[in-house]
Amino acid sequence: MLGVAGLLGAENPTTAYEKNLQEEFAYLKNKYSLHTAHTAVKFLRMRPSGFPTVRLAQLAQLFAAQKQPFAAAAAAATVDDIRAQFAVTASSFWDTHYTFSKTSAPQAKVLGADAADRIIINAIIPLLFAYAQATSNEAQKEKVLQAITAEQNSIVEGFKRLGVSATTAFDTQALLQLKPAYCDVRRCLECAVGYRLLKQAQVQDPQ
Repeated sequence: MLGVAGLLGAENPTTAYEKNLQEEFAYLKNKYSLHTAHTAVKFLRMRPSGFPTVRLAQLAQLFAAQKQPFAAAAAAATVDDIRAQFAVTASSFWDTHYTFSKTSAPQAKVLGADAADRIIINAIIPLLFAYAQATSNEAQKEKVLQAITAEQNSIVEGFKRLGVSATTAFDTQALLQLKPAYCDVRRCLECAVGYRLLKQAQVQDPQ
């Protein structure tokens, strides 16, 4: 994963761990005809805990622990069961690193609850929804998303200031879709929320 992302390109690796990864990737790249991603991975304006190196190391650990992560997610009875699958920690090298080149104060790189929920909302839920759609399982479509609490971001806060509340991730995902599809392109009269807000404004200020 780190190799395909273009993060193993150092000519002079600073650690035995990085050198070992380079050798392993060179072997796998040749064996499976792998290609490095064309788009450069970005680190700017990110917290160190969210660096691509750390996230990919956590993802690798997830796949090492879960041989069939989608099957496990599809079989989960509750969202807590899915969260438990994401309770992974990057390998010990990353305890003292955020990148290959610099050491840092010791800290286990555990995937936090908020990060896990973002992955569930933006990656796992769409897959589960598509799977439920393909298998005509209507109850499965909304079950997991409704169990996750509402996200906190500027768009959700903007709707909140207008009196539109959200209690679950199902609600916030709907608002995140409304913003670019209706609000930003001024399709207010085609949207139930926009129409209601306009009616309220008209009542408050008839002129």
